[in-house]
Amino acid sequence: MQAFSLLSLGRDTATSYPELSSKYKAVEVKTITFYVSHVCSVKCNDSEDSRLRAVLMWSVCQYMHVLDQAGLILRRSEIQDAQEHLQTHLLASQKLCGRALSARRWLWRLRPKCHYQEHGRIALETGINPRYLANFAEEDLIGVMKRIGCKVNPATFSTRLLQRYLVYMTLRWRVRNETGKCQLPTKGLWAVRT
Repeated sequence: MQAFSLLSLGRDTATSYPELSSKYKAVEVKTITFYVSHVCSVKCNDSEDSRLRAVLMWSVCQYMHVLDQAGLILRRSEIQDAQEHLQTHLLASQKLCGRALSARRWLWRLRPKCHYQEHGRIALETGINPRYLANFAEEDLIGVMKRIGCKVNPATFSTRLLQRYLVYMTLRWRVRNETGKCQLPTKGLWAVRT
């Protein structure tokens, strides 16, 4: 893992907002989040900004904790707890952002992933744990495409990448079918002929 610095946060100029780069894995970001929450609670003083930062970090950690401990289908109490923690986090973030903008202080602000949090809020309303709706499959696809793409001739890249990906998926599905991990359709348009 790269050193944790303003440059590694994507903050290359004094007027830009720092944000966690996508080069960090989710578990690393989660570890940093829990660590920052601990530091904020230990360093919390009587100022409103300090208390808001502590609440901001504590509430997002509590939100993650509720979802980590829950199963695929959330109980009503888990939905209410998660919604309360997420709402607290977003309100604290909104208040801190407003205070930072009015004071023209951009030094400590991390841009929140509100788009991800919005998906989490929508998933909570359905009773499905958003932790189970993560985009790990898409990240896996990008990794597979990268490994295949690195071995393809640049002159025939577009065609060969797709052809090799189809071969990869065919072999993967065949192995899964033979081991019983996946049943392929035997009738209809999508029937697999062996």
